[in-house]
Amino acid sequence: MGSVVSPSSAFSLVAQDESTLRGLIAKTGKSATKPNIKGAFVYDATNGKQFAQCKP
Repeated sequence: MGSVVSPSSAFSLVAQDESTLRGLIAKTGKSATKPNIKGAFVYDATNGKQFAQCKP
């Protein structure tokens, strides 16, 4: 992630389903950037108007 987001910057994670999102959170947890996760969301609408939040 350091190549896309500075290690000291806050960021959000977006995935197509909760399982994928949990995997991303777990993968991020293996690095020093986990405290920088500002939000984690499942993009669950094809019209782009709805988000369902996943609580890690």
